[in-house]
Amino acid sequence: MILSEHSLRQLDESYIRSLPEVACQELAVKLLVDLKTLHERIHQNPDNSSMPPSSRLPWSMDEPGDDGSENTLETDDSNRFEPVREPIAGAERETSGEGEGGTEESSPSVKRNPGKQPGAAGHGRTQQLPITNIVEHRVLCCTGCDHQFTEQDKKVAWTGFYSIDLEIGTSGIQVMNTKHVYYDTTCPCGHVTREYPHREEDDGFWENVGLSEWRLAG
Repeated sequence: MILSEHSLRQLDESYIRSLPEVACQELAVKLLVDLKTLHERIHQNPDNSSMPPSSRLPWSMDEPGDDGSENTLETDDSNRFEPVREPIAGAERETSGEGEGGTEESSPSVKRNPGKQPGAAGHGRTQQLPITNIVEHRVLCCTGCDHQFTEQDKKVAWTGFYSIDLEIGTSGIQVMNTKHVYYDTTCPCGHVTREYPHREEDDGFWENVGLSEWRLAG
């Protein structure tokens, strides 16, 4: 995908009409590429991709053959006219009595919410490692009009993360704590473009598995 969700939410008819002809054509090409990509994902199925057969939608299953359908209908019709057996009153009383007795003896179960329970000790990292390096990830051009940004353009840090590496130095192994800062930049056309951590393209062999630099520990 070329356009991020943050950029797509800013696009409207008035903004597109305000762009010059060349910039509008470039934006149309980006939208076309993303639209084709989405259509390919929508039409993926176990027959034309590596998706597992269990991901097939129930209403898209192949209809059974003539022999199987006839047998199924006959079986359903025969079961429809079978007499319904009513439960015996004495058995109901015995069953209810056993259930009541078991309820009194057993203690009521307490429903626990998922995650850390209130009052439980946490296991988060408490030490603060000194920052040895800062890497700034800036936007190169506007996603809307392809305007090339410079150092003078207004930028704001919107997210970041730390990556820890081990390097062998003259005094032994050193811990390198790098702070990555990601900026968004406002273009003169009014569009705000954000820089995101690198993310690998979706691989059909690995369904629902994404690989990116976000929260990466080297």
